[in-house]
Amino acid sequence: MVDLRVTLGRLQLKNPILVASGTFGYVREMAGFVHLERLGGVIPKTVTFRPRAGSPTPRTVETPSGMLNAIGLDNDGISHFREHHLPYLRTVGTAVIASPINRRFKSQAFTPGIRTVRIAWTQHKQRDRLFAATGQTR
Repeated sequence: MVDLRVTLGRLQLKNPILVASGTFGYVREMAGFVHLERLGGVIPKTVTFRPRAGSPTPRTVETPSGMLNAIGLDNDGISHFREHHLPYLRTVGTAVIASPINRRFKSQAFTPGIRTVRIAWTQHKQRDRLFAATGQTR
């Protein structure tokens, strides 16, 4: 059998197949469709410090070339994530990579065994305004 293990810094994955944050919800929603343990890792929805409602509807629109969306990073916030989603994520049988977005996060926000990735954005006058959260570039 072919060895598909991948190392990204200190993170070791059993294979290079990851699901992107936002496409897989909080992961539980996809368990009936995918053998989670076969994936190299899962990245649940991006989490903010406080709950976030996201963009008003409509959030998606069809275009001649595909689809555009402006979901606005809706999520339950870190406290709810830790209490309700984290216990399940520890059971999925693959790497879990968290995606926090606020600068308020400390390394203690997530618990051991959960890796985090930082979302970077271009700094400008309104530093806390993200294209992913607002859909605006100016």
